[in-house]
Amino acid sequence: MKNKTKEPKLTREEGCVLEVLPNKEQIIQFQKTFGCARFVYNHFLDMRINLYKYTSTSMNYNEMSFVLTNYVKKEFSFLKEVDKFALEGSLRNLDYAYNRFFENVKMRRKPYGFPKFKSKRKSKKSYTTKFTNNNIQLNVEEKKIKLPKVGWMSYNGRVQLIGKILNATITQHPNGVYTVSLTFQEQLQAPLEMKKKYSVDELKQLLSENQVIAGDLGISTYLTCSNSVKVENPKTLERYLKHLSKLQRRLSKKKYGSKNYHVLSHQIVKLHAKIANARKDFLHKLSHALTANYQMIILEDLNVKGMIKNRKLARHIQDASWGMFKTFVEYKALWRGKTVIFVDRWFPSSKTCSHCHKTNKMLTLSDRVWVCPNCKTEHDRDQNASENLLFEGLRMALL
Repeated sequence: MKNKTKEPKLTREEGCVLEVLPNKEQIIQFQKTFGCARFVYNHFLDMRINLYKYTSTSMNYNEMSFVLTNYVKKEFSFLKEVDKFALEGSLRNLDYAYNRFFENVKMRRKPYGFPKFKSKRKSKKSYTTKFTNNNIQLNVEEKKIKLPKVGWMSYNGRVQLIGKILNATITQHPNGVYTVSLTFQEQLQAPLEMKKKYSVDELKQLLSENQVIAGDLGISTYLTCSNSVKVENPKTLERYLKHLSKLQRRLSKKKYGSKNYHVLSHQIVKLHAKIANARKDFLHKLSHALTANYQMIILEDLNVKGMIKNRKLARHIQDASWGMFKTFVEYKALWRGKTVIFVDRWFPSSKTCSHCHKTNKMLTLSDRVWVCPNCKTEHDRDQNASENLLFEGLRMALL
């Protein structure tokens, strides 16, 4: 008989973050789980260090898991009070950090730091639990979520059940807010991919229907589009910088560890969270508008890591979060089946005339308006760059 080969299932993973509202008992359970996960991580890190020091051997995840099971039964019975998947996740994180460090050393790449012991006050408070036997449940109508060892609690936000829940990551942020990050797995009927190759006729049709847009990212103007639309930069950090500087100056005069020190620290943390949320809100809205209204989006692949070495512009570039904007546009375009093309960072979009296509090598960063020496056309620097990105992106779409 002929063996029937099963076709591989096509899946896609999506995530959402919900702000949960635990009661006092649930907060205590969260803190217990954070502490136990940290204890397991530190204990087995110390064990692996000493094991290598005295015997020149190490342990893998399965061996650590076996030892942990015996510990829970005999020595550390308090670990039974928390979710077992949180402890297993802590071991997986340790094993991954260990393997990543030594793999990079072996390949002579720049190594990540050797795994460090987690601190009760300074380390991130987080743990991950897996979905098994409906231990994680979601009630969208009543806006409640159930977690193992914690029970049902209310949440803020919107979520749509789009598939099977894979895992949930619970995090306590420095401002005291608890969030649950859910990962869903959705089965697809056909492969989901962004279309990149087009024919000349298809591109002409898209252009005639105004379905193609190119954008030049900047600081004063966040996005200058090829259709002459300009999106102003909200400069989120600048709006709160005066208030933030005032709080930080006051904090520097407080005694470290005092009550007033912790009160001011909490205020600063809340302000940083407010700035981050405002920035993400702007980026989400802008990326949604682009991917919802256009079939093809053309952007420049900027070298953000290299650009922030300019100490005069570093703060403004980081506040703009071009890398995060690129990520948002990519995954939203993938969801909607749209095309995103990133033009090479070395393409001289600003220095090339969009009319005669001659390059003006004498152009400097301070020249916001310039005249082409060849055809005498006056250009707005950002608008000219967006038009050149449009031409180059269309050329790349035909390849």
